[in-house]
Amino acid sequence: MGVRPGDIGTRSFVSAPPDMNIGDARDLMAEHQVRRLPVLKDDALVGIIALGDIALQDASKRAVGEVLEEVSGSPATAGTNADAPERGTPERVQDNRDGGMRRPA
Repeated sequence: MGVRPGDIGTRSFVSAPPDMNIGDARDLMAEHQVRRLPVLKDDALVGIIALGDIALQDASKRAVGEVLEEVSGSPATAGTNADAPERGTPERVQDNRDGGMRRPA
């Protein structure tokens, strides 16, 4: 017997009504640190809005970026490691490919 979705799923969640405006949905997602927001009408699921959906519709790219940062942020990702290459650098990509072992230049 394996792990069932009910064993690991979120027991309480935040949702939005279908008539909520995009800005409020974006703010709700940031507040609760969720990337997907169920849309409920009369307690029935009528859709799911994802952060990407908001990014495509929202005129405020900066606000979407801020929400993504809030949703993605965690204590594990907040710290910095001075010995590690910066995010997204070719060195970091190469280190990952080499299993963390840098090749001599």
